[in-house]
Amino acid sequence: MDPVEILQKPYARQVVCQPDGVFKAEIFEFPGCFAIGETAPEALANLEDVALEWIEVTVSQGQNIPEPSATTGYSGNYPLRMSKLLHKRAAQFALREGVSLNQFVNDCISERVGLLARPASSEFQNVRSLTNINLTLEQNFGSGQMRLAAHDLKIADTSTANDLAASQE
Repeated sequence: MDPVEILQKPYARQVVCQPDGVFKAEIFEFPGCFAIGETAPEALANLEDVALEWIEVTVSQGQNIPEPSATTGYSGNYPLRMSKLLHKRAAQFALREGVSLNQFVNDCISERVGLLARPASSEFQNVRSLTNINLTLEQNFGSGQMRLAAHDLKIADTSTANDLAASQE
């Protein structure tokens, strides 16, 4: 199959703003296939060129091209193991929010996946600031509380978030 035809399949592409302000685009199903750009559209355009080369090299080495993950079925059920301490903290936060532990964990995962998958916009263009807040909160409260705090900050503007991070130091 032609590399251009392969790329027309629904492969999972993601663009994330890196701490240095450069955008990194990747295709999840193609290990090591990524490109960068000054803007999200530029990173995606560069990714298409890199992906064509990635496919050609993979085929020339006699390897199979993975199928898109979109064609893989998911049940929506995922058994999860965690430490007793994390379980306790998560249960406490769920109780405080008035939701089940399952809903709390689902919300936390949704927030993390949604934040990383969200295209750059004026509301989320400063990913570096949010990362700094996460690190500051984790240092002060531990990772169990950090996730809830980051969830609560999603509506804060950059200056408010930076002020909070500075006050936690």
